[in-house]
Amino acid sequence: MGDIQTHEHLSRVIIATFRQHWPHEENYGFFELGNWLTDMSGFIDPYAFLCAKIRVWAGARPRALAGIQEHPLGFATTPREQLDSDQSRVGQFADHMLGRPGAAGELAGFIRNLTFFIGAEFFRTSSYAIPPEQFQPIFYHFAQYYPHEHLDFPPWPHGQPRGNRDASTRARHSCGSAPDWRGMPMSDRSGAPGSGGVSGGSPSRAILGYLDDQIEYVAELLTWIEHEWIRVNAEPDSPNNRADKRRVLALWGHASHAIEDFFFHSNFVEFA
Repeated sequence: MGDIQTHEHLSRVIIATFRQHWPHEENYGFFELGNWLTDMSGFIDPYAFLCAKIRVWAGARPRALAGIQEHPLGFATTPREQLDSDQSRVGQFADHMLGRPGAAGELAGFIRNLTFFIGAEFFRTSSYAIPPEQFQPIFYHFAQYYPHEHLDFPPWPHGQPRGNRDASTRARHSCGSAPDWRGMPMSDRSGAPGSGGVSGGSPSRAILGYLDDQIEYVAELLTWIEHEWIRVNAEPDSPNNRADKRRVLALWGHASHAIEDFFFHSNFVEFA
């Protein structure tokens, strides 16, 4: 598991390397900003807040029932009406704190605003000197967490801690030439004739399916960023063009964070 300092160190290494091959001066703070905001987006996770609401409901209902059973004469209403009233209050509190579809809760809003303040002040006073008015649009672009942007294990199906662990269906070889099976362990011949693996005589990749999907997302994102970088640098300089450059640099840092998280969140290094 990596931490913010590790991501920051890797960002500076990547920036130093890029400067060797790109003769133009850019504010690479936006690369680091995109990387940092991707890390911080984990604090704004709608699915986690939804799971928290479910836990609140699961804990509140038994307590409400217990209270009715212990004090059947202490309520002015019937037990059924009292339970409905308790559930209504719990639901209103959960909606208020944790949010509901289309509206962020107070807790999510507090965390988002706190993250904005810390980030805006840090990057304003850093050597990159990013002003708040340039920080703000980048911040709200990365203000929500998605598992595939961190190569994280998806939190579904709900209530199943192991989640979906289906193996990848992608073939290891896609170059058109058949792999050489000689010397390959039997356990690795998932695509060999008669093995029941990936069709076409090619072994499947030794990786979970969800992770292969996320790797494909990151690869496509990097390709799009490369095209966008070529486009914005071919256009004449203008305020909008400079804003586009800042956005692409931040997206590049965002994609870099996902690559780094592949090594942080998997056992690739241990098995490599």
